[in-house]
Amino acid sequence: MIISVLLEPVSNDGFRAATGEPFSLSANGATRDEALSRLREKVNDKLDAGVEVISLDVTPMSGRSDSLRTLAGDLETEPIYDEWQNAIQAYRESRDREDAA
Repeated sequence: MIISVLLEPVSNDGFRAATGEPFSLSANGATRDEALSRLREKVNDKLDAGVEVISLDVTPMSGRSDSLRTLAGDLETEPIYDEWQNAIQAYRESRDREDAA
């Protein structure tokens, strides 16, 4: 497993190694190697305790018959679609006339 680690010098001439999610751990050491070693131990302790880091493949709205994706483009086949579009256009034209006045 490869995780990203922020390694930074700290005020006492030492170093801090820290991870973000999913571990959110940090460790200090007098040297870079010591800080990384301590952080590695903390991560391994978590893994030894049964923590797992996995990937989850999610397909939005998969398998749902009411998915918005299934409706995309279907409005044009609705009986009131043309009437609706005409009403939108008429409203825009009336607003344009009011703005011009």
